[in-house]
Amino acid sequence: MVLEMKDISEMKEFEKYGDLFRQVRHNPETGWWLYRRGTSYEVVKGVKHKNPDGTIVRTYPGSETWGTYGYTVCDCSWAEAVIDFIMSASSRTAQELYEFKKTLKTPAI
Repeated sequence: MVLEMKDISEMKEFEKYGDLFRQVRHNPETGWWLYRRGTSYEVVKGVKHKNPDGTIVRTYPGSETWGTYGYTVCDCSWAEAVIDFIMSASSRTAQELYEFKKTLKTPAI
């Protein structure tokens, strides 16, 4: 049995791993989202999947694609800088985000 995948665009708020995730920002042109997870943030790009009925949906990235399509960020200003970069163009690739992240000062812990 093949299950239908839920489209991330429908997920304004959801629970996972015992945490509440709330959507903060979204760029529909690029498919990137910013979610708040407790005291941290997750910057994610929806991963395209095809449902059994043929519909294409963007899903929250799983463990196997984390680091390419998703990043956990503990600092709000760092997360905002990342999401501003993503929102500044009509198209951003995961590689562009990776290169941009290398230019940011790592948040203090």
